[in-house]
Amino acid sequence: MPKAKDVLLSGVEWGFLVVLWMLFVSQWKKDEFLIGIAVAFVGAVADAIVKAEGLAKFSPKAEWVLLILWTPYYVAQGVWATLKAFCAEFFGRSPQSRFIAKPYKPAKSQDATSSAKRALATAYLTIPPNSIVVGIDGEHEQVLMHEIVPEPTSRMAQKLGVQP
Repeated sequence: MPKAKDVLLSGVEWGFLVVLWMLFVSQWKKDEFLIGIAVAFVGAVADAIVKAEGLAKFSPKAEWVLLILWTPYYVAQGVWATLKAFCAEFFGRSPQSRFIAKPYKPAKSQDATSSAKRALATAYLTIPPNSIVVGIDGEHEQVLMHEIVPEPTSRMAQKLGVQP
């Protein structure tokens, strides 16, 4: 039997998802609203099931979540690097893109805090257009990234456990 607190949280999440849906479709029409209600309900129920079964562990530190505030800087930096690579390619020079494996200690641990750190690292380091996290190898404690223009390990990446 679900607890009242869990039902309340799922209800708040459902309302938040409806708002996100309406912002996503950018149309305040009755049909879109009704579809949003249904889609958000499915999302909130699925999330409640995952939480109840303990299938996903996620317990981030506030300082990691707040790193999202630095993403506009890293996006601008990534756009600039990508634009330079495009211009180099346009004028006949091959870009220096690469796959690189960097040491990553939180890769092995299975606790909720390490899971959160991996999830946030994957999301935050993939947002800028210059790089993408391809995968995290727990056995070898590495993160595999692709970079269009090679750059030193960012401060954000280091705060999330990626070694230079």
